[in-house]
Amino acid sequence: MSNTEQQSAVPAPAVAASKRRPALLAVAGVTLLAGLAYVGGTVLAILADDTDIVKAGQPLVKLDPADAQLALERAQAQLAQTVREVRTMYATNGTLAANIRLREAEVARMQSDVTRANDDVNRRQPLVATGAVAGEEMKHTENA
Repeated sequence: MSNTEQQSAVPAPAVAASKRRPALLAVAGVTLLAGLAYVGGTVLAILADDTDIVKAGQPLVKLDPADAQLALERAQAQLAQTVREVRTMYATNGTLAANIRLREAEVARMQSDVTRANDDVNRRQPLVATGAVAGEEMKHTENA
């Protein structure tokens, strides 16, 4: 294979790729236009003929409002359901916050009880050695 044959063989894939790209872009454009031109719903009337002159903003088709009305009613029902769920969450949140405050108050009370019991033990500990407090009473105090 000569040097010129090798050079002519290299650009061939590049030429094929350059021809393929516009074709792919054209197919993508046609698909996009078809998607944009799709009319959702049932057409009740076409308000312009093929040769009629139309102005900007002039309606060209009349669609059945039943599909849109049904979609609106579904959206409203979903909104109402979401509002109910959010209200329930706020009510539950308030109840849980009140329970947390109650538990925090219980913890504070119990910590106070523990501190008082420790103080009682610390006060009675030296009195056990002198006999002013019986050993059994000291055990009850420690257990408390």
